[in-house]
Amino acid sequence: MVQPSLVKLADIGPHLGLFFRGEEQPLAEAVRQHTGTPEARIVLAAFRDKVRALPSLDHDGFLAVMKAVQKETQVKGKPLWEPMRLAITLQSEGPDLARVVDVFGKEKTLAR
Repeated sequence: MVQPSLVKLADIGPHLGLFFRGEEQPLAEAVRQHTGTPEARIVLAAFRDKVRALPSLDHDGFLAVMKAVQKETQVKGKPLWEPMRLAITLQSEGPDLARVVDVFGKEKTLAR
């Protein structure tokens, strides 16, 4: 997942924190600002409700949920994806979000 961002293998360290970071890490103010807007809250709530109804969550399921959230909320593009990425990864950039969710699974994604 992180290979496209690497020039050499030694550069991998900062890219792996996403997968090994503890849940207790405090949210950065930038994350709070982007996930706390009224539009972001609507998107995150719709996502949470849809994922809770699923037995599991994988790559394709995540993409289907995001399509349904877009349709339900009428939010698309950066206002749809940015709060999701920040809420799940605590980063504004990184590997494909659907692949990250596939690794995290339903419970960890919801916890984030």
